Amino acid sequence: MSQGKEPAVPGRKGPPGPAPRAAWIGGPPGAGKTTLARALAHRRGLRLYRSDNLTWEHRDRALAAGHPAATRWEALTPADRWSAPPAALLAMSLHAERGAMIADDVRALGPGPLTVVEGTPVTPDTVPDPGRAVWLMPSPELQRRRLA
Repeated sequence: MSQGKEPAVPGRKGPPGPAPRAAWIGGPPGAGKTTLARALAHRRGLRLYRSDNLTWEHRDRALAAGHPAATRWEALTPADRWSAPPAALLAMSLHAERGAMIADDVRALGPGPLTVVEGTPVTPDTVPDPGRAVWLMPSPELQRRRLA
């Protein structure tokens, strides 16, 4: 998260607080985020937060908060979802909002070991402390192989 004002978090779990104690791993699909995060957590006895596991909970929180993009997505028929332009789909993906929800989730975990947080919504704009973050960027060839 950039310095300054705390972002709005749909369905916030608690009051804004200090930055969560975490190591952040972001990057596109197929970059190796989950593999790296799992290995770090396992080898070092750390807590693991996988954002993919909470996609639908985040959607539900956004819907309950009346987030317009979540509401638009839910109103689409399956055929409309497949035929919508990529820019429209990205606007309804809650990608930026999910980053703030992830930081909120991790903050709500409370005391415990360091948490390794991974996922595509982990971006420089959503990480409370960029000094504790890494972004994995696979080559296009490697990404294609991993996602094939």
